[in-house]
Amino acid sequence: MTNYKTLEERIVDSYLIQSAVKFVKRDKSKLSENDQLILYDFTKNIYTTIKNTPDILFKEFHDDDAHPNRFNCSSYNKSYLKNYMRKAIKTIDDFMFIIYSIGLNNDIKIPKKYLTLYNFIGIENNMKIHDILKQFIGKEKLPFHNFIRCMYNENYQYFVEIFEQFSKDPKAYKRLIKWLKDNDYIYVPFLVNSEVKNSESCGMGFYKKVKNDEKGSYNFSMYGHWNIGLFMDYNVLIQEPVIFDLRLQSMRNILEKFNEFDDTLKNFICNYHARCSGSCNYCIQRHLKKNKNVKKFTIIVEHNNKKLTLCPIHYVYTYCWNTLNDERINGIIAYLKLMEKEHDIKK
Repeated sequence: MTNYKTLEERIVDSYLIQSAVKFVKRDKSKLSENDQLILYDFTKNIYTTIKNTPDILFKEFHDDDAHPNRFNCSSYNKSYLKNYMRKAIKTIDDFMFIIYSIGLNNDIKIPKKYLTLYNFIGIENNMKIHDILKQFIGKEKLPFHNFIRCMYNENYQYFVEIFEQFSKDPKAYKRLIKWLKDNDYIYVPFLVNSEVKNSESCGMGFYKKVKNDEKGSYNFSMYGHWNIGLFMDYNVLIQEPVIFDLRLQSMRNILEKFNEFDDTLKNFICNYHARCSGSCNYCIQRHLKKNKNVKKFTIIVEHNNKKLTLCPIHYVYTYCWNTLNDERINGIIAYLKLMEKEHDIKK
């Protein structure tokens, strides 16, 4: 976990981390490439200014902190922490929406708490920025979260570059991304936190659908039961903010064929698949109301002279890591190949 002087510094740094790694011009825009670059530099400079002089925007500061458990923030027993973090996020989002509103030609009344920063960045009399915003936002309808992340080209896969920085092994990461693209996995970006609709998180996925729902339609969901693939998420609320998430389906049925797998996949499963703890009851909880004597079920496999008792649910069919390496990527590719075969997914 990166340490910061204050919680607010952690939050503002996340805006720099989550915004475009490099400038990419918007296709078919009436703005010149140079004008788009002016806005890119102007926006990045706002975040850098707040980071270097946080009291220009924030009136109170808190000790740096973040939640250690991504999937259960309440286990940290600091109910106030998420509120402090989201308050800081809202402060930045609200200020950036004031800038965005210039492009919408809205009547703007600057709240007193934002005046110092507003005046410092010199936007009041910067007619060049005003004109760029009015074209980009007012006429070309650039969405707010694309604007604050400096992601002007909606056809460009910005998050592929952002998550390369987090992978810790760029060479292996690039090999994985190439495989996903070569095998027709569909790229989908997430520019906003799906729960609270703010800027605390962002991410991307490369997925294939396993089947349509019962109505014959398909609406993408990161947590849907109709897709396989790899999903990546950055969330500033978490101590280890990045997660790489392999999403699978029908794991129980497929794991019963363990003996047919090659050694790459067997090693991967033995290294990363959850063991049955015997205590969570997740695999039988939906049956307990009907039958209190229902038995837990597990999948027992043998590999390298070891017998392992595997969970058939395994965190609801996902494998998660904070970083990637060649060994994990070999397993990810092997598992996705198996999923495609078992679900008869055509390329």
